[in-house]
Amino acid sequence: MKSTNHRTPQKPLLVLPIEIYEREIDGRLWLAGEALQRGYQVLIAHHGAAFLSNLSDCGILYKDHGPGLSKLCEYHGWKDPSLWIGALDEEGLVFRDKNTYRKTRVDGKALQYINDVFFVGDTQKNAAGIECFAAHTHISGHPRFDLCHVKHCQSSPEEPSGKLHVLINTRFGSLFPLGEQTSTTLRHHLTNNPSLRKTVANELVIFREFMALVDLLSSDPKIKITLRPHPAERPDYYRKRFQHTDNVSVQRSFGVIHAIQHADVVVHDGCTTAIEACLMGKVVIGQRPPLPYTSMGYTDFCNQFSLPTTSAQETYNLITSLRSRQSYHAISNRMQALREAMWPSHHIANWNSIGAAMKILDVVDQQKLPPRPAPVLSLWHRWKIARETLRRHVLKGCSTCPPITSIVKKLGPALQQIQLTDSKFPVVTVDDIVRRTEYILGERFTVQNIGNNCFLMCSS
Repeated sequence: MKSTNHRTPQKPLLVLPIEIYEREIDGRLWLAGEALQRGYQVLIAHHGAAFLSNLSDCGILYKDHGPGLSKLCEYHGWKDPSLWIGALDEEGLVFRDKNTYRKTRVDGKALQYINDVFFVGDTQKNAAGIECFAAHTHISGHPRFDLCHVKHCQSSPEEPSGKLHVLINTRFGSLFPLGEQTSTTLRHHLTNNPSLRKTVANELVIFREFMALVDLLSSDPKIKITLRPHPAERPDYYRKRFQHTDNVSVQRSFGVIHAIQHADVVVHDGCTTAIEACLMGKVVIGQRPPLPYTSMGYTDFCNQFSLPTTSAQETYNLITSLRSRQSYHAISNRMQALREAMWPSHHIANWNSIGAAMKILDVVDQQKLPPRPAPVLSLWHRWKIARETLRRHVLKGCSTCPPITSIVKKLGPALQQIQLTDSKFPVVTVDDIVRRTEYILGERFTVQNIGNNCFLMCSS
């Protein structure tokens, strides 16, 4: 990677790659804020960006320690001995058993590149079972829970009046996957794949009950509903279905922490936002109706942070009961009991107080990364970006042609991959990053767009 001239102030560089923007950006920005205060410059970028190729003399904190990291190390050439590579699994709280976690989220080849592995808690560390590898291990918690603590302290709890704001987090990736047509996915329900058929059948039942809940809530003009699709879920259906419903908005552009902070109630099913919402003192409801295939039980980890309901009507009654002062205090006490049940927590090391970002950066500090000029695009990087831009235009142009030849048909998977990538990490502007940084950190930092979805942050 090329650097700017010698007049640029030299600082150690910490790189924070991102795959799914909305899921990862809040925690990354919180960590970036702590790093900036310690004198680092921070590069936040899509993990496949050409700008990340041939890095040296810097630190990289990746989002997991699975097979994707080993492929990225090969793709980007992250082999320079001056690199420090750390990993913190963004999905470290969500797994059914140790064997599944080790099979899908732990990769021996990736661990050969990693110097330090950070875990959200003891449970995840025990599940990973990486003691035989050379990487150092640390139980740090997760920076996004640091942010939850701060935003909870900044909020002033108020008893809901007649008006209520309900945040509904959907998670129906099997029904509305990124980069695919809904009709294609629903046809899977009729295939001979038993596992997929059961998953889709269960999700259809949960999905219909969620839509019934939105219909019930939207009939009350004093209830405002924010429907927030999962980052790995296409929002098109919801926007079309509720486009003429005044008190329903479909959005995920302001960040999940922001959405939780401004809601009175959070409704979900098996979604990690329940953990943040519980930590931030909100009323959290896990709505799960009886399912045709019971292998999907209510023991899912995220649902343990919620008050359980089994139907839209039951959820609606629970939400509207918050208008009663007596019911509000009773429900608040139930939520407080859920929060205290996690103390001390073997799942989340920073459940009681902030400290994850500090623990991670204490390890980074020990690496004594060298000060270096701010990185800029080299001619080689510009060539790679131009080549990828041309490839995208060609593929998207071909997608409008009728698939009558084998050549056009072969372009389908490549085009679908582009659509998937764009859905996970859409085009982000400097203003977007600055606005979210000011909300998360409460102060302004210098942000430069130095490439396609690559942002360099420095202290002012």
